[in-house]
Amino acid sequence: MTPAVVLYIAQIFHNCPTHSKMSVTRALCYHNDRFVVEMLTHLATGLPEPANSNAQIYFPSGRTHGTGTIFDISPEIGHFFVAPIHESLFEQYRTSMSGHFPFAPIPSGISTYNMTRDRPFLYTCCVMSAAHRDPPLQARIAKDILKYISEHMILRGEKSLDLLQGLLVVTAWYHVYTHSNPQLMNLLHLAKALLVDLGLNRPPGFGIFQIKMSSDATEMIHGSKHEARVHSLEERRACLGVYHVYNRYNAAFRRVDPAAWSEHLEQCCQALQTAAEYPSDAHAVAYVRLDHLVERYTGAGGFKPGASMPIHTYVKLFSEEIDRLRQGLPDVLRNCPAMLAEFQTAEISLFEPIIGAECDVPAQKVEAYHACLKKCWAYWETFMNQDVAKVPHLPFLSWTMTAHALDVVARLSFTQTEGWDLFYVRSVAGFDMLSDKMVTLLKNVQTYEDAAYPKSRSIRFKIFCLRIDMFKQWYDSKIQQEALLKEPRGKEHADNEHPSAMTTLDSLPVMSDFSDMLWQDFNIDWSRLDSDFHFT
Repeated sequence: MTPAVVLYIAQIFHNCPTHSKMSVTRALCYHNDRFVVEMLTHLATGLPEPANSNAQIYFPSGRTHGTGTIFDISPEIGHFFVAPIHESLFEQYRTSMSGHFPFAPIPSGISTYNMTRDRPFLYTCCVMSAAHRDPPLQARIAKDILKYISEHMILRGEKSLDLLQGLLVVTAWYHVYTHSNPQLMNLLHLAKALLVDLGLNRPPGFGIFQIKMSSDATEMIHGSKHEARVHSLEERRACLGVYHVYNRYNAAFRRVDPAAWSEHLEQCCQALQTAAEYPSDAHAVAYVRLDHLVERYTGAGGFKPGASMPIHTYVKLFSEEIDRLRQGLPDVLRNCPAMLAEFQTAEISLFEPIIGAECDVPAQKVEAYHACLKKCWAYWETFMNQDVAKVPHLPFLSWTMTAHALDVVARLSFTQTEGWDLFYVRSVAGFDMLSDKMVTLLKNVQTYEDAAYPKSRSIRFKIFCLRIDMFKQWYDSKIQQEALLKEPRGKEHADNEHPSAMTTLDSLPVMSDFSDMLWQDFNIDWSRLDSDFHFT
């Protein structure tokens, strides 16, 4: 479109009624005239023109107007920068979702224009996370995000805080059911590597007196050197966010080593506490301090209950530290359901090493088992008592906490040790009872979603119910195996059976097979399922 035509459209558009302006703007979104759309959007909304005449304006399919590095985006993403529905998705993330992840807060007064200009990748990741009611759209945006990461981080070697914050949001809301190409571990490692390359994992100026050879080698490994300066609060939050996400997934999956604590992380916590820029900073610091406590006790150099110290002493030590952390919080924060769930999750992780530990005093182990089971049920009560309207906005991090508690209950339901009454455990606080409560909650959430958002295309809570039903089938099969092993067999059959084929209750692969099944992804693109799916 020529400049004369653009000017002509702008002149006519300026005299249109407001509702007509927005209709024209939405119509032009689908013609890839990004420069025209950007200009008309400013006219329609009454926003001032950018102060910088060279301000970058993003186009779909890699086209750009002005100067700077372009954000290569697909037509799908290019359209939603001005489409009202996608702008509302970003607002939904800011108001309903951002509070669940305090490491990349969105300022309340920031405009969509400023976000797409200053933090385009973070903005895209926020919209993707908020698009959970439209799985096909969410999957397309997620695919474009992965393409952008591979091109700009891997091929071009770009490094920025925008990339790091976006990666944190993607990993925090990484719902595996919307991704046909699981990349969570890769994204976690990329975020950790980007933190190092940006120099945010250590105090500013660290290693500033390197000799020339060492400096050249560092630049070859990490890219261009960054200016030695005091880290901003945004950067400190991102540093703590990487530590929190990494250690939270480690606690749930038990397949990666926890991130190590450092004095720099403590300095970041103190800086956020002192500045108190956002109310959510208090949550961020408390989460990280809990992660550190769990890491000290359960990490590679941590305590070994039953081996390095008596179980009773181990429980007394971490319980006192948990209480000190809890008492150090303000009353409002201490009684917050989200914070309560974090403390309960930390206690479950601290009790977990006791399961299967050797102990000369069986009563200590049984006492710890009962305390652990009680903490699991306390967490689930906290989780299930929350407002059903908030459940769809929870990050994947919260779902891993819930699944982790379920995993521990499953292990306690089959662990054989002296004095541990499995019949009592299964009848009072059993795995099947917990599963039934969870299914009830998920059905209530799905019912609310169907009523409040009739155009929603998401069926993920129905899928969660199917998965829990699969867990119950696993549980029932284990119970049946136990019953078969306890049945008396004839002497002739026992004499003819080879010793290697004999099976005992202790040899049942309870812990490993359930943990693997718990995190196994469905080999199907759930976004393609029939939207008329119903419970049976």
